[in-house]
Amino acid sequence: MKLLQKILLISLILCFSSCMTTNLSLNEVNEDLARLSYTNSTPVCINIKGELQNSLGHQYVIPFIPVGEINLENSPKTYLYTSMYKVLSLANFSPKFNSNACKDILNINIQDMSLTAYDLFFTRRIVGEIKYQIVYTRDGVLYDMREDSVNLAHYKRYAFKNELEYVFNKLLDEFSTKATGMIKTF
Repeated sequence: MKLLQKILLISLILCFSSCMTTNLSLNEVNEDLARLSYTNSTPVCINIKGELQNSLGHQYVIPFIPVGEINLENSPKTYLYTSMYKVLSLANFSPKFNSNACKDILNINIQDMSLTAYDLFFTRRIVGEIKYQIVYTRDGVLYDMREDSVNLAHYKRYAFKNELEYVFNKLLDEFSTKATGMIKTF
C-alpha cells in the first residue's frame, strides 16, 4: 500500500510539474537589423550542415530523474541562421545563406547541439553545448579550419521556458561570435 502511495505521489508531482516538455521559440530578426545587413558591403556566405534533431535535451528533477524534454519549435538550422545573421550584420557583414557566390565562405558542420536543465532544489543548472567544425575559405583558398565546441552553464532560480530560451540564445550568440571571428578582413 505504501509503495502504491509513493508511486501515486511521484506521478502527481511529475504530471503537475511545470517542467514537462518545453518548446523553445525563435527570436525573429527585427527590421532595423535587416536594413543594417542590407547596407553592409562585405558579403559572407554561410552554409550550415549537420543532421540535427529538434530535441535538445531533458529537464531533470533531482539530477537523475528526467521529467521533461526541451524541444525547438522550428528547425535547429533556422535558429543557427538567425543567430549568425544577427552577429554578422552587427559585425558589418552582409550574410548570404546556402550559397557559394561570395568571396568569403564559412562551411559549418554542426556535430551536436544540446541543452539540459537540472533541478537543484530552488535553483536550476542549465547546461548547453554546440560541437562544430568550420571551414573558412576566401576566393577558394582554405584560410582556416577549426573543430571546437561552445559550452555554457548557468544557474537560474525557477528557470523554465523564458530562462531556457535566454540561455539557448546566449549559447547560439557565443557560437556565432566565434564563427564570425574566423573571417579575416583585408
